[in-house]
Amino acid sequence: MYDGALPSGNSIASLQLWHLAKLTKDDELLQNCKEIVGHFSSAINEQPIGVLYMMQTVVIICLTHCSLNNLLYYHIL
Repeated sequence: MYDGALPSGNSIASLQLWHLAKLTKDDELLQNCKEIVGHFSSAINEQPIGVLYMMQTVVIICLTHCSLNNLLYYHIL
């Protein structure tokens, strides 16, 4: 996955799932969003500058839905 001039489909999907989960208050959609981020956690940790669009989702999740333990579980920190 690489977010260059055009963000990857997974990055777009993760952010849009978060927005949809917020609008509908659907916890399953939020869980799907977190799973996408978790799946790409190694790429996020290794080269965060290469996945800037996905990092938007990570920041939103960090600020609104996760405790430190959850972030460690998803290997974001």
